[in-house]
Amino acid sequence: MHRACLKWPRLRFFKYLVIFLVFCFSHTISVGAPKKGFPKKPPSEMRSPWSSRWALEWINGLLLREVAESDVNPDNQVFSTPRGLARTDIRGDLKLNYKNDFRFVLRPRFLGTSSEVYYQTSDKKINKSEGKWDVNEAFLDYDASSFLAFTMGLQNFQWGPAESLSPSNILFHFENDQKSVFYRAKGKVLVRSNLTLFGNHSLILIHEPESNREPYWIANQNFEKKTLIKWESRRKNDSNTYFGLTYGIEERNRNFWGGYFNFFYKDAYSFYADFKQSDGSIAYYPKEIIPGQFSLQENPLKRKEAQHLAVIGFRVESRGDLRVEYLMNTAGYDQNEIENLGKSLGPTQVFYLNNLSLALRPGLELYTQNYLYLSYRLPDLGSQKQATLFLRYLKSFLDNSGTFELNWESPLNNFFNYYVELSATDGKRNSEFRLSENATFFIGAKFSL
Repeated sequence: MHRACLKWPRLRFFKYLVIFLVFCFSHTISVGAPKKGFPKKPPSEMRSPWSSRWALEWINGLLLREVAESDVNPDNQVFSTPRGLARTDIRGDLKLNYKNDFRFVLRPRFLGTSSEVYYQTSDKKINKSEGKWDVNEAFLDYDASSFLAFTMGLQNFQWGPAESLSPSNILFHFENDQKSVFYRAKGKVLVRSNLTLFGNHSLILIHEPESNREPYWIANQNFEKKTLIKWESRRKNDSNTYFGLTYGIEERNRNFWGGYFNFFYKDAYSFYADFKQSDGSIAYYPKEIIPGQFSLQENPLKRKEAQHLAVIGFRVESRGDLRVEYLMNTAGYDQNEIENLGKSLGPTQVFYLNNLSLALRPGLELYTQNYLYLSYRLPDLGSQKQATLFLRYLKSFLDNSGTFELNWESPLNNFFNYYVELSATDGKRNSEFRLSENATFFIGAKFSL
């Protein structure tokens, strides 16, 4: 186990923490001091200002996978995708409260995996086992008043009406496995203030001063500080109808602005959108250096052009929960760029290793430009009416490939739930969703306290 997994961000972060705590406690002392002229309550009537809650989840499961054969991943030599794995995931959740003004949240996690990678041509197997303790979230909340609150630390702070992704949130990005039982986003180091106005308006200022020490979402890029402001308004008589705007600075000091809204109608229907405009793209694109040889690098033209990422969706909530979403990503690869990307990953390429490293994290939320996302959740199934069925499908319009997921969750008793997950990809060889796997089967159980 690497000690770096347990280290908190650099000491500069503690400077912000000390300033924050001094500010908070200076206000608490002045407000909480007993007033003259009022007798103290006897010890029998005094209650502790502290309260706490804790929870524990332990998930175990087995996964089997059919690895795809593609020109990009011949004989699984490039991706080394496991054909089977066993995983255990222990998640803690501790909450401490002081006088209902201060809240400290700690969410540690242990993730252990044992996997087998198989290479069919050579009939070779490689078994790997690894485990890692980490802290997913650790933050302090302070309610300075009924309308002003501050939060500081590792936080998983997200928003938006869409299920597939939230373009207006530059802090968290799309993940292929984000709907998996084992997925839990690592928190970001954030300093956040929340101002509530008139009961239904909120103004939030967010600053990310330090990295959370996870691999950056863009290859060969170092962490950069980010700042954004978010305003949101909700309808007073219907909190499911809301509208929000975001503005801030992302990587390379590029300005962005975004927005989102959800319109709820007749207690069943929702029309929503989430969008962002950025000052250019800093993603990696294939460029032909000499005839037949390609290198992945930034595109100066796309760096200057405004880029848009958006989701438009429709939702119906009745017996089940149906969503239809269209995803647009103007910075994504077009047909010619996808073909050149495949060529850049050929075995005869001079820059093959560098191209492969950049292609795995190119700085794009989605690889191509247009997608369709469908999902359906059907609860209250089974003899006890406690099971839930999830169906999801994501399709690329560029090459007509897609990935389908089925998830079944059902309780065994008050402490145990079991899961069954199936996934399958469709499309031609070398298409987007058939580069690494054809199908997977997962079965697991969760113990909760």
